[in-house]
Amino acid sequence: MHNVKQKNYHPVDVVFEQLGPRIYTSEDDLSAELKFYYNLLKLDSTPDVSGLYSIVSNNITLKNCTQEILEILEYKLNPPVIDSMKNWEYLTSKFGCSNDFVMNMRSHSNPMREFIKSNGDIKLNMLLKEIESMNRIDVLLSLEKPLNKLKSCVNRKLSDSKNQTKLLVCKKTFPSSEDISILNHDKDFILILHHEVEAKDRKYFKWFRRNLENASDGKYLIFDFDKSVDKSNLYLSTKSLFQSSLFIICLYNDEWCKVINSFAKTNSESINLTELLKCKVYLSELMDGEIIQNKFVNKRFVAVTVENFNKSLLPVGWPQNTLCYEFPKHFKDLCTKVLK
Repeated sequence: MHNVKQKNYHPVDVVFEQLGPRIYTSEDDLSAELKFYYNLLKLDSTPDVSGLYSIVSNNITLKNCTQEILEILEYKLNPPVIDSMKNWEYLTSKFGCSNDFVMNMRSHSNPMREFIKSNGDIKLNMLLKEIESMNRIDVLLSLEKPLNKLKSCVNRKLSDSKNQTKLLVCKKTFPSSEDISILNHDKDFILILHHEVEAKDRKYFKWFRRNLENASDGKYLIFDFDKSVDKSNLYLSTKSLFQSSLFIICLYNDEWCKVINSFAKTNSESINLTELLKCKVYLSELMDGEIIQNKFVNKRFVAVTVENFNKSLLPVGWPQNTLCYEFPKHFKDLCTKVLK
């Protein structure tokens, strides 16, 4: 066995140099590597959103907003608050909503939508400034493109209607879809909401409409929803018609009740409806929202059916809990209510 020569090993002291902080006077002094990390980690200053308030005019209200704007407000402001973040509840306090409304909306699936339904006359720019005071810059930045679209839409409608604005006052017949949009209406009108599939139901509607026009005798305009809604901007014009109408007469038949009841029980996406029919359902939802806001007092919605109609088929809500007029049996009483 060979002798192994032993070597003596001594510990080596390893000294690590601990560098102190180094101060750079400007970004230009950084090396390429450090500049990469600087750009990655730096916090930008708060974006300037003051320009948002000049995109649309100050007379635009929530009821004039496009569906895209409304959906962004709902998506951004519905979620529960985290730490200091503010949501729809802050807006209810700023715009004077009742405590009962706030309590009811806390269990609602879409409280921001109900807030918008109940406060359609709030100026859009005023709402934007309140959102800025909430430090919800993310909401404002998301609205920039939709606001520009709304501005273009308003300008186009104003341009197209420049020579037609006074025409609406003189018309006794139904206006075309171009006559009603986001413009203010110069005369009180009554809106008829209806839906027919059978020929007999269409004939019944025309009969009812003609009698109501004759009874009105020019005191109020009578608008057919199908012909009055702006086909190029369905939801916006639907909301405008809802907010501006003196009364809304809902002409119920078997088919229309079936649509409303099916929509209430099923996910809307799973029902194959035309866009116009979806807007009619949307208008029905707006009416339900107003009834709730008014503590279940019905001020301007009227249900009309054929004689001996099965009232149990009417949609759940105000149609089943209000006086229902049968045409022609109760036509005189109906005229007393809406044409007084």
